[in-house]
Amino acid sequence: MNGTEQNEKEIETAIALSKRHRNIDSIIVGNETLYRSSVLNRGPGVQDLIAKIQRVKRQVSVPVTTAEVWNIWLEHPELASAVDYLAVHILPYWEGLPSSVAVDHAIKIYQRLRQAYPGKRIVIAEFGWPSAGLNRLAAVPDPVAQADIIRDFVARADAMGIDYSIVEAFDQPWKTFEGSVGAYWGMFDTDRAPKFALAGSVETPNWVLKTVAAARHRALALHPDLRQSRRDAHPGRRVRRHGARHRRLGLERLRLLGDPLLRARLADRHDRRRHAARAARRDHEAAPR
Repeated sequence: MNGTEQNEKEIETAIALSKRHRNIDSIIVGNETLYRSSVLNRGPGVQDLIAKIQRVKRQVSVPVTTAEVWNIWLEHPELASAVDYLAVHILPYWEGLPSSVAVDHAIKIYQRLRQAYPGKRIVIAEFGWPSAGLNRLAAVPDPVAQADIIRDFVARADAMGIDYSIVEAFDQPWKTFEGSVGAYWGMFDTDRAPKFALAGSVETPNWVLKTVAAARHRALALHPDLRQSRRDAHPGRRVRRHGARHRRLGLERLRLLGDPLLRARLADRHDRRRHAARAARRDHEAAPR
């Protein structure tokens, strides 16, 4: 089944399900369709998407929209006119913004959309922050930052009467196609345990320390040369094993171990560094005295 056939099947299924079940109160036709088309430079255009939305609207009695990144809505007012409400994705991490401005950014975008489309219902269909993974520019995945951001956003959005959905309920390890952070957007971990309390103080959770310890033990078991590689890289120099910088780099390194691809890259990087250090030592020893 090709992509077109799959789309047709999903559209027909959505229409049929909405007629059969009263608890379906909306249909979203496509997820970041135009955004992905712009990034990949292929895929359906805005008129094709609008045609599909209008086709679904003619056959159902519930509101119909599509989900897009916030800038797509501002760039395509014709799309905003075609839907019953705006389903907006605002994910400051992917924009490389620091956690300190994440909530302010989301609120500002919401207000810009309200000014652009007065009277139109606006739903923040995706907002969140990952608890682990690689940095993206100034955006640093972190469990404490995730707790602070989500709690602050929920409080402000509720006070302003904003409709929203948090990305996401549970960590999903299968999301390896969304980079190093794909598996870590959940408010609950893979064991269905909450990552943070919704009230009270926010502290570094014990599971982070346990995960770091377990990952370090596993890394040394799989790659016993990791400890030696640091000594090889700096022969004759004592390696400091304490201090905030070392702990930060260690945490960042061990977070990668949950992703098989990144784990392989990490091992390859250590191999290359070790070989380079040994070559430098051989050159030094061979140099005339």
